[in-house]
Amino acid sequence: MTTAEIINKAAESDPVARGQIYSEFRDFVWHVCLGIARDSYVAEDIASEVFITVFRKIKSFKFKSAFKSWLYRIAVNTALNHIKKLKRQRTRDIEDYLPVYPREHDDIYENMENKNTVSSLMAGMDEKSSMILMMREVEGMSYADIAESLGANISTVKTWIHRAREELRQIYLRDMGLHEGHQDKTETGGERDG
Repeated sequence: MTTAEIINKAAESDPVARGQIYSEFRDFVWHVCLGIARDSYVAEDIASEVFITVFRKIKSFKFKSAFKSWLYRIAVNTALNHIKKLKRQRTRDIEDYLPVYPREHDDIYENMENKNTVSSLMAGMDEKSSMILMMREVEGMSYADIAESLGANISTVKTWIHRAREELRQIYLRDMGLHEGHQDKTETGGERDG
């Protein structure tokens, strides 16, 4: 059976087709959720919500994009909404969750001592920047796939990724006590956070 046939059968509430979709995409969805939630148990809960949503909305899938991109968008939105709810319910920040492990991209990643360093640095980033880096560096998504998943154009995605990488680089340099030129506020007479 083709993917299109499986999706169409799942839209008709066929349990076998839904089981095939779940089996094929559960790890993918869980990793997306883990990258945002940073906690394996929370990611599992979110992944369950994702598949409930997917099977409720699968009739609306029109094959205008790849199914995996459609699924990714649902996973990201569900995870972000879940995290927002958790933030309201808990006093601790999402940065306390388990780490995300970006693949190596440039000299900043290569110079970091270990993956825990990268994850702790990413924890200091805003949600959007962390998510964009996760999509590009962890999931290895192309600019086009990220643009499609987020409903943005490719040039905007490239700008977001550039800014997220720069934010990560600045956090790294700050945490290592390094600075570049006059970017360190202590050199310009400003106060340093800390």
